[in-house]
This record gives sequence, C-alpha cells and structure tokens, in this order.
Amino acid sequence: MKQAVMEQLATLGVWLGRNVEPISAIITTLLAIWVALLSISNVARWYTEFQLKRARRITVGRTLASAGVSRKERSRWIAEASSVSSPIDEISILLDVLPRRDSTATVEPFLLKIDGQGALDAATARELVAAYKKSVSRLESRVLFATAATPAISNAVVSMRAVVEILNSYIDGSVGQRTTELTYRFSPKCLAKVFDLDSTESGITISGNVPRDIAVTYRPMPVRDTKTPRVQSHQIREYDGHLPWLTSFRAETDQSNGRPRLHFSFETATYSRYKEYNSIRLGMDPEAEWPVDGLLSLSVIALDNSGRLLAVRRGPGLMYAAGRLSSFATGNLDLKTRRHLNLDVDALGLPSPVEAARREIREETGIDLGPERIHAIGLGRLWSSEKGALDLGTYHLHFVATTDMTAETVVREFTHADPVEGAWEVGREMLAISIPDNPRDVADLVRWMSATEGAVAQLSTGILLLASTRGMRLSDLVRYLDKSTVTKADKRFDELVDRFSIPSPLNPAQGL
Repeated sequence: MKQAVMEQLATLGVWLGRNVEPISAIITTLLAIWVALLSISNVARWYTEFQLKRARRITVGRTLASAGVSRKERSRWIAEASSVSSPIDEISILLDVLPRRDSTATVEPFLLKIDGQGALDAATARELVAAYKKSVSRLESRVLFATAATPAISNAVVSMRAVVEILNSYIDGSVGQRTTELTYRFSPKCLAKVFDLDSTESGITISGNVPRDIAVTYRPMPVRDTKTPRVQSHQIREYDGHLPWLTSFRAETDQSNGRPRLHFSFETATYSRYKEYNSIRLGMDPEAEWPVDGLLSLSVIALDNSGRLLAVRRGPGLMYAAGRLSSFATGNLDLKTRRHLNLDVDALGLPSPVEAARREIREETGIDLGPERIHAIGLGRLWSSEKGALDLGTYHLHFVATTDMTAETVVREFTHADPVEGAWEVGREMLAISIPDNPRDVADLVRWMSATEGAVAQLSTGILLLASTRGMRLSDLVRYLDKSTVTKADKRFDELVDRFSIPSPLNPAQGL
C-alpha cells in the first residue's frame, strides 16, 4: 500500500514538472488580457459601474430591504447613488427612499423628519454604517493592479467612508435630557419662546444653556426642486438663497467627547417657499400650539474684552425693524453658492451654523473670528405679526462671540465690513452693555432696552440665554420678565450702557 502511494506521488510529480510551466503561462496571459481590457476606458467604466452597484446591492441594499424599502426603490437608489459624487447627495437619496413612519410611534426620537413623519432613526443609521463599511471592504478588495478602473473605485471608497463618518455624527449623541419651552410676551404683536435645556448622561447633569457643540442631520433639496424665483429688494439686487428648514431638534451629549450639544435636523427651503409657508401661517393662532417645523436663523451677541455685551443699531433702510437695536450680527446659513460666496459647510460637506455665524460677523462688522471664539448658547423662537416681520414660528440659534478687543477697537473694525453683503444691515451706533448679575435686574434691563432702544425680540432672548450661562435660571429670568413694569422713565440702567458711533465702511475702490 505504501509503495503504491509513493508511485502515485512520483507520477504526479512528473506530470506537474511537465505542465506547471504551461499552466502558469496560461494564467499569466489571461491576467494580462484582463488588465489590458480594464485599461480600455469603456471596459473600465463598465467594470467600475458593475462593482459599485454590486457592492451597494449586497450590503446597503439588504439593509434597505430589511428597513422596508421596495425592490423598485432599491433599484432606483442603486442607479442614482452610483452616479453622484458627493456623500451628502448619496445620503439625500437614501433618505428619499426610506419609508416614512409615524414620528410618535417610537421611543427613540427620529434623527430626521420629513413632512412631519419619521425618516431616519438611530437603529437604521447604525445598520447603514455597518453596511457601508462592508461595501468599503468589498471595493478595496477589488482595487487590483493599476488600471483605468482603479481611480473611480478608490474615489467611491473615499466617498463611502465620508458617508460612514457623517452617519456616525448623526448617532454618536446620547439622548437623556429634558427640553422645556418657556413662553413670554415680548410685545403685543410678538410672542417669544426660549428653550430651557437640561441634559443628564452617565450621572452627569448639564443644567441650563451652557455653550454647546452643534450636530446637523441634513437632507438637501432634491435637484428637481432647485428652481427658485428670485426675490427683488431695494437693498439687494436679487436673493435666490436656499435656507435651512428645521424639522426637529434635541439636546444631547456627544459620546465621543462628553460635551453637550444641540442636534438639528433640517431640509432645504428656497426663500420663496419660506415666504409661502409664512403666508399659510398668517391665519394661525400663536396662542395655540405652534407647528414643529420652521426656518432656522442665526443671532450672534458679542462680548468685548471686559465681558460687556455689544449690540448694534439696525440699518435705516431695512424693511423690518429699521433703526432698532439688534444683535451684533444676524443672518442665515447659505445652502446654495451665490455670487462669490461659498456654502456654509464643514469639512464633510454638512451645513455648519458656526461657519455661517463667522461669515455673518465678518460681512456685517468686518471682524474675522476663529470658530473657537463662537459658541452656541441656546435656541429661541418667535411668532411676530409686526409690520415687515417674517417670523411666524422662526427658530433662532443664538451664539456668543468672545473678543479680546475693547469696545473702542471693535467699533473701528466696522470700516472693513462688506458693503455689498452685510454693511447695509448695520446702522451707525453700537452699544456696550454691562449685564447685571441677578435675574430680576436682567429682566428689567431687557424691558428697559425694549422701551428705550426699541430692542428686537431676538436680542432680548439672546440676553436671557447669556445670563443663563452665568448661573441664572432661565425659568426665573422669564418669570421676572413677565412681571417687569420698567419704562423709559427708569434711569438706573443708563450707567450700564456706553454708546459708540459706527464709522461707514470703506469704499470698495479704497481697499475692499
């Protein structure tokens, strides 16, 4: 038996000796032919599309199937996702095909709501992260040799990794907080809300509106909806911007660093569509429950090097609240490139309220602050029927910007404001205001500024939020504000205010 086995092994050895070289040559030739074919653009394009669609179908496609997405919708998603170049666009297509569900039917809040219904929950987002990671691994194993198909597949891998990073940013916040709406009557025609945020996570209580990071879950406007009628204005030649339409938000703790943050989910609305929404809301009763969704706007209060609040007079030619006292800078996120301005986005392509606040400060005041000096301190909301107002349920994300400059130095920087994009919004006066250290006096100061300086509602809310970061309870501030009877005749706040004349911006021909 042993001898027979040895004879068979010897025979096999002889056969291999005679045939290995031809077999190796055949394999090498076939591989060379395959590499040559992949070097041809048409074949490389077919191979790339085949690999991308297959990788998505057997990984992410299965996850979508388990989430209830139909075969037809999965096929549409594969076809469209394989042709986009931006991870944000790929996520937008994902959100379009995910089924809508009752947003009140789940214990875990939805990360994104569309038309009032839940579109993406944390569990589905986690499954999508795992599926995209499998797609990346599969595609990386297909990047063989230096062929024409390699760059396209490598780019797809980079894009899918960005999708994973974006989805992870959606789900790395822990929910374990309470958000309370506090409502106060700012004026007979303006009702205001401010959100009191208390977060509890892992035994640590974050009470009040401490400075917070910001996370954004975003669904861009589908391409078919991007045609926007241009709105004419006597101040701006035309405005065709895309704005963030907030669908939900929550206070949470970022698991990656333990810091508190505000997590917003929003879609994109054109300016004309925003005005349409407002016209529909004109007949609603602000004393009743407000619609959950609304425009997300920005309001920045600034502090000089001694901690005084800096507020500016609004421009005399504005259609709303002309000449009244307002925040240091206000505005919106730009979600569409226009003129020489880029999108307000972060490195991943997600909308960045902080970058938008930096841009608004730079345009309106000429001061360029780093992101480390700009912090979100809370959220407010307005419903105003004042003439020219467009705030019918508008959210205002409030920031505080800290400077190392005196108020005298700050006011000189206004000469560098952008005369096209921002300087026209600012009047010719800035106030430096010392904020009292007890809630009753802060509430009286807010009422006094409204009566004496015509302060707008978002500035008042910003002052309340700033005071809440200094150890005062927001509920106490609102309660005292409702009871305050301060009038113009009260002179005790005069000594808290210093006034500065704002110089006109430089003419563009002189250096801007």
